Amino acid sequence: MLLHRPLTLHTHNAILIAASPLLMIVPFVLSADPGVGFLTFFIGAFLLGVALTSTSPRRPVPLSAHRGLELALGISLILVGISGALIDGASAVTIFLVGFGAAQIALTTATRYTARGA
Repeated sequence: MLLHRPLTLHTHNAILIAASPLLMIVPFVLSADPGVGFLTFFIGAFLLGVALTSTSPRRPVPLSAHRGLELALGISLILVGISGALIDGASAVTIFLVGFGAAQIALTTATRYTARGA
């Protein structure tokens, strides 16, 4: 079974570069627990860094590792959102983080990770 992956790597990275600052700022705006806020800030910075390194011609992160890192970051965002709900009960932060993590996983699975399609 062949999967249709409509997004190119350039489109994928453009979306990540635009969305990563939201991940770094919104938990603080929604008054999240400081630990959750700092954790999401660093996850957002790491996600932005991964997106920026894959746009360079030298590409220091292999494409297979890039895909794996982004799936792991999406899963970790969902887990951070759930743990944030258990820590301080902030439902807005939980909804944002679980939604962002799910969107990250969906974006990763919809992307063609090929150097030719980049």
